[in-house]
Amino acid sequence: MNVYAKDTAEALKQLTHYEIDKSFILDHAIRNLEHTETKVRLSAFKAESENIIRELCDLIEELGEKPPSHEKDFKGYFMQGYAVMRGLASDHGTLQALDTNQKLVLDAYKKTLQQKSIEEAIRSNIQKLQKQNEELYDYISQQIKILK
Repeated sequence: MNVYAKDTAEALKQLTHYEIDKSFILDHAIRNLEHTETKVRLSAFKAESENIIRELCDLIEELGEKPPSHEKDFKGYFMQGYAVMRGLASDHGTLQALDTNQKLVLDAYKKTLQQKSIEEAIRSNIQKLQKQNEELYDYISQQIKILK
């Protein structure tokens, strides 16, 4: 494996960790939100997140690396704790925690796309996944305004 492929695989592993953490946080939010419509929509986003995880893992394997296991890392435990604390107050608090996490996820995508070593085919795939994450962020932002 060349150096660029290894760097790309490492960047994809980082994105996968963010997606795994997001999946756990979405699961927590779905279980604890009271607003049924929001729960249904977040369930669809969680399924999409699981698809993104599989897609990233496939890319990592294509590069000859082993994808991360589907479990929370330290950051994931921290963010889930944050979501729990925010969610104790209300659905609005839960959504604000999701908003904070989603900003971190989008920032990770942005940083990954800034890497010059990523091949165009993989870059295109990452941009598609980033767009899916932007849709979740937009939905969460919209719900925060509605549930104020």
